[in-house]
Amino acid sequence: MPTYDGVEVVQMLRKRHVLHPLKVIALTGDSSAATHDALEEAGVDAYLVKPVDLKALLARVQELFA
Repeated sequence: MPTYDGVEVVQMLRKRHVLHPLKVIALTGDSSAATHDALEEAGVDAYLVKPVDLKALLARVQELFA
C-alpha cells in the first residue's frame, strides 16, 4: 500500500474499534520475529507467510471462528 502498511492500517482501525468483532488475518512476505511482534501488537488475529497455502489459510479461518 502506498501510504500505510498493513500493520499501520490495522492499528488505526483497532484504535477506532472499526474492526471489532471482525477477525484479521495478515498475509506477509516477511517471517521475521520483528514482523510477528508488530502484527501481534497491532491486533492481528493471525498471520501467514507468503506464498500462502490455501489449506493453511482455511485452517486459520476455521480456528478463528470455531
